[in-house]
Amino acid sequence: MLRNLAGGIGAGTTELHIVRPVFVLSDFVLIFLKSPYFIESGIPKMTGTAGQKRVPTDYFAYSPFPLPPEAEQQRIVAKVDELMKLCDGLEAAQREQETRRDQLSASTYHQLNNGADAESLRGRVQFFIRHLPRLTTRSDQIKQLRQTISSLAVRGLLVSQMPSEQPAYELLRNAQIKRERLIRAKQLRNSIFFQPVDASHDISKPVGWAITRIGALGNASDSSIVDGPFGSAINTAQDYRESGVPVTRMSNIAPFLYRRDNCKFVDPRKFLQLQRHNILPGDVLLGKVGSIGNAAIYPDDMPEGMIATTGVARFRVGEVINNRYLCILLNALRPKLIDIASQAVQPFLSMKTILNILVLLPPLAEQHRIVAKVDELMTLCDQLEASLATAQTETTRLLESVLHHALQSPALD
Repeated sequence: MLRNLAGGIGAGTTELHIVRPVFVLSDFVLIFLKSPYFIESGIPKMTGTAGQKRVPTDYFAYSPFPLPPEAEQQRIVAKVDELMKLCDGLEAAQREQETRRDQLSASTYHQLNNGADAESLRGRVQFFIRHLPRLTTRSDQIKQLRQTISSLAVRGLLVSQMPSEQPAYELLRNAQIKRERLIRAKQLRNSIFFQPVDASHDISKPVGWAITRIGALGNASDSSIVDGPFGSAINTAQDYRESGVPVTRMSNIAPFLYRRDNCKFVDPRKFLQLQRHNILPGDVLLGKVGSIGNAAIYPDDMPEGMIATTGVARFRVGEVINNRYLCILLNALRPKLIDIASQAVQPFLSMKTILNILVLLPPLAEQHRIVAKVDELMTLCDQLEASLATAQTETTRLLESVLHHALQSPALD
């Protein structure tokens, strides 16, 4: 509705329908034109192309119009104004509440990532865990919450350290001794593409933890950490079929989740040609092209499969790391992996870059405790996500019910 036009005169284009009320209040006409009934009834009558749809003049001219007495029009307009002001107040209060909650969340996340000492950090972590429901009230916050949980886990802040447990450096030393023995026996090629860790890499770490490179986390085999076949080894037009050996592509991997809904297959003979790139249940998969940093475990109930392209890396772990902990670690590294990725048509990580990334490794027993705690907190995230969806649905239903009764009940003055 246009008010305060210069000289009291205005003009409209052909995209506008002009209503000039004679014996009806303009504000009451506006309420009707903005009502869900009028808008929803007009949508099916729209004409024109998708980008230039318009409602015909006949719809405005001949639609039934509810016409109460003028005094009642005035009361309706006054009541709508009153309710709209109430809505404005509620909206402003909600924005203020959300702003304060966002500030609290931002402060909490900042403190978790910039703690002065381990003891102080542990106190903040306990606050963070206790108040997860209060800090998370929107679905877009769940993703950040999951990432924070993973980050805390791989920094040793979710569970306590036990000095009596076998330290991680002993696990690494024993694995290296085994690897060297197999190389001398010519049962393993000396094809390590990652650099050793020396004293210059010594950093602060929790008790019993060790610093190592991702390349040292695989088992003692030549193909413990590999990516998919290069180039046109799999021709999607010719090789994919409805059944056979399942192949994994980048689109199959989401954070902590292997997606089966878009699975492709190849002929078993093709699989035999590329068996070095096979996948077994329990293997950890990492997206390294495009959707960088997404890591998931190949499910136990899936048959042996293979990787489709170089966009996916496969980790078959050995004695030094739990596969579920490795999945947490890789997902926690996602921001770093995205940051160091080479940029082309699609961001990508080379296997050499991945193998040489420095990580902290906890004792094996502590890895199991971390996995259990992360499972517990991720389940809480799932529940929070479900409760947010339920709350939104219930709020919508409540509002519809209130409006229904308000519109159906006789007015009480």
